[in-house]
Amino acid sequence: MIDLFPTQVYWEKGIATHLQERLATSITKLYNDKAYYLEGQPIKGRQWRKLGGVYDSEGNHSVDKGIDSMEGVDGWLELKEIVHQHAITYFKELTEYKWINQLEETWPVQAWYSVFDEQDNYPWHHHAQYCLIGTYYVQHEEEHTPIALRSPLNSLITNTIPGTSKVPGEHVLEPKTGDLMIWPGWLEHEVPGADAHIYKKDDSTGRNKSYPDPDNDKYRKLRISITMCFLKPDRPAFW
Repeated sequence: MIDLFPTQVYWEKGIATHLQERLATSITKLYNDKAYYLEGQPIKGRQWRKLGGVYDSEGNHSVDKGIDSMEGVDGWLELKEIVHQHAITYFKELTEYKWINQLEETWPVQAWYSVFDEQDNYPWHHHAQYCLIGTYYVQHEEEHTPIALRSPLNSLITNTIPGTSKVPGEHVLEPKTGDLMIWPGWLEHEVPGADAHIYKKDDSTGRNKSYPDPDNDKYRKLRISITMCFLKPDRPAFW
């Protein structure tokens, strides 16, 4: 048996380490300044607050209000240029593109920062409306929850072949501070919560590691990442 049709995920380590302190300090301040999001509606407020800059305290989206979701993040513009070059490298590995020169010059991106404590998670989702998705880990220690990616082959087999698929349903990756990951926008992913599949004892696809108890095991540092969604070049408004 041979293993065909792998999904290529770009993963580089130690990227933009000179920007890490500025990014972490400014994002942490922005997050702390939004503690008032929890007043009145703590559940929704927590969701809006952790996706920094995307929503205001009433749940209005930054795109709808014409607000830059990365405003106030020190070092963002430098990081954006660095990640752009890595995205081009990954893009070239995936496809031959006639207008690659224009893409190398400019590639519009929508971005936001995420700040998670030990109670936060994010369920399975994708960003299929975009070309590529990049995640840069500003602050990610061993204590922090990992990221899980869902296998598209598992879903195809489950939907077309009777029985239980033997193809791993998800792959769990353990990023560290300074890591950059880029993948196709359609690839599903999650930041697992305490009840996620990977935390079940003796699970073959997981880490067999206990999840921190939100009541007794607090993160020493917040889990901070920046998500960058690269627009599809074939959109009429792209150029």
